[in-house]
Amino acid sequence: MEHTCKKCTETKDINLFVKDKRKSIGIILTCKKCAKKMVLKLKELNPSKSVLYNIEYYKKNKARIDSNNKQYYLKNKEIVTKYKKDYSLKNNYGINNSKKYRNNNQIKIKVYKHNMSKTISDVYARGALRQKKFTKEQITPELIEVQRIIIKTKRLCKTSKI
Repeated sequence: MEHTCKKCTETKDINLFVKDKRKSIGIILTCKKCAKKMVLKLKELNPSKSVLYNIEYYKKNKARIDSNNKQYYLKNKEIVTKYKKDYSLKNNYGINNSKKYRNNNQIKIKVYKHNMSKTISDVYARGALRQKKFTKEQITPELIEVQRIIIKTKRLCKTSKI
C-alpha cells in the first residue's frame, strides 16, 4: 500500500511513514525523511529548548535510562569496549595526547615543575605534620606556615650541601 507525502509530494510505501494510531489511516501524512528534517529544523531554530527538554527527560527517567544502559552494556560488553577503543584511537584520545603535549611543551613543563618545587602547598605541609603525629585539630594555619619554612630550609640545605 502506498501514500503521498504532504511535504515532498512523493508517493511512497506506507512503511516509510510515521505510524500514528490516532489517525484514521494509521500514519502521519509526512514521510519519515520529511518528519526527521522538520524535527532537525526545529532543534536548529531553538537549540536551548531541545537541550532543556533532554535534561528534564533524563531527570524524570534517570533510573530507567541508567538501568537500560547497564543492561545494554552487560549484553554487549565486547561491542562497547571495541567502540571505546576505536574512538580513542580515531580521536587521538588519552596516552597519545599526553605524549604529544609533553613533546610540544617541554619548556613549559620544566618551568611549571621548577615553580611547583619552590612552592609548598598547604596539603603537602599538612601531610608532613600528620606524619609527625599532629591531629587535625592541632594543625593551624600558623603551624602550616612554620612547617612550610622548615621544608624550605631543608631543601636549601640539600641544594647547598652544608
